[in-house]
Amino acid sequence: MTGVPPRTPEPPRLLSEAMGHGALSVVESQLSPALLLHTTSRVVVLFAPYADNHSGPPHYVAFGANGPKIVTNGTPADVSKIQERWILAWFEGAQGWERSDCPMGILLQHAPSSLQLNDQGLRLEFAQGAGDISLMPIYGSRLIPSTAAELASSGFPREELKRLPKVWEWSQAVPRDPLTRVRYWASALLRYPFHAWAFLGSESSQPGGYRFHARFEWHPLPCDWQLPPLIVCPVSPSLEAALSAHGAEVQFSQRTFDMDWPTPVGPLMTVPETDHYSVLLRKPEAPGDGGEWRWPAVGRKVPAAGASEGVGVDKQWREWVFPPSTEPILPVMPLRIREGTRILELVGTNVYARALKSLGALRLGPEELTFGGREMINGNTRVTRWNLP
Repeated sequence: MTGVPPRTPEPPRLLSEAMGHGALSVVESQLSPALLLHTTSRVVVLFAPYADNHSGPPHYVAFGANGPKIVTNGTPADVSKIQERWILAWFEGAQGWERSDCPMGILLQHAPSSLQLNDQGLRLEFAQGAGDISLMPIYGSRLIPSTAAELASSGFPREELKRLPKVWEWSQAVPRDPLTRVRYWASALLRYPFHAWAFLGSESSQPGGYRFHARFEWHPLPCDWQLPPLIVCPVSPSLEAALSAHGAEVQFSQRTFDMDWPTPVGPLMTVPETDHYSVLLRKPEAPGDGGEWRWPAVGRKVPAAGASEGVGVDKQWREWVFPPSTEPILPVMPLRIREGTRILELVGTNVYARALKSLGALRLGPEELTFGGREMINGNTRVTRWNLP
């Protein structure tokens, strides 16, 4: 990054320090599609029932053991030959999921010694502490029709209908698309982005242009399996909107990818194979509304062509916050934990509207936990902690 200060203005707080050493920490970040759990417990229960919950646990899970091994709710499971770090769970007509589905990817740090799926949820037991577990809906916020009839009446455009998974067929054999997705994220989530920095400078090669530089802080998530790590930088929805609206005036230093992973505020865009990127911003030839063009990534107004006023460039790196919340919770990513609880929720979307769906509760076996606090460790990431009494 020529002409850019080499250091951030101050060392960021490490995510490991913010998570602490309590029984359970949950990390939510606008920079990552996954919810990150860290626990010292040997037992983790996902999708557990709770009072007033109208959604049941998944009907099926699959894991990699010489190919996908499918486990039906209520039947024994043998994980002694598990060969990959992922578990795929889907609901297929479970209570509360009669019309839609949300296939979930569960990415492990350590191999479980046992797996049980029943009406009490998905119970994973580990020889030592479970460590880090990442959770993510592998199709983003998109609510998947749960039957062929629901698919036909869903209202999705014809081209998208062809791409939507037929989850009601997965109980016979898990197809390639969900396996490709969960395996991709198993590698991409070996590092967790939790802090973003930005630097805005002038662009000497483009008169009147500016270059926005982005870099990230990463938390390592090593696992017991040998996997090729993938580096995937997030793109703020505001940058994606600027790219769509202004076209040639916004040029990324590397190719961006639409991950076919919708969020409640737009598509998930990434820049792969790098830990930083830059964006060239050129003033449009024609004035925008009010004679100014606002670049939403930083909220600064760039004067229209011909205007004499300049835009002050940064003198140092500063924190880059993805679009601010209009709700009391982080809005960019669809998976979250309900305020003051251990209840997982999905901000789901379909053709017509949003829907808030419960994914059950998070438990650590029979252990009772006390709330240990919640804090924003930076403008994009917050940590919620629980302790043993």
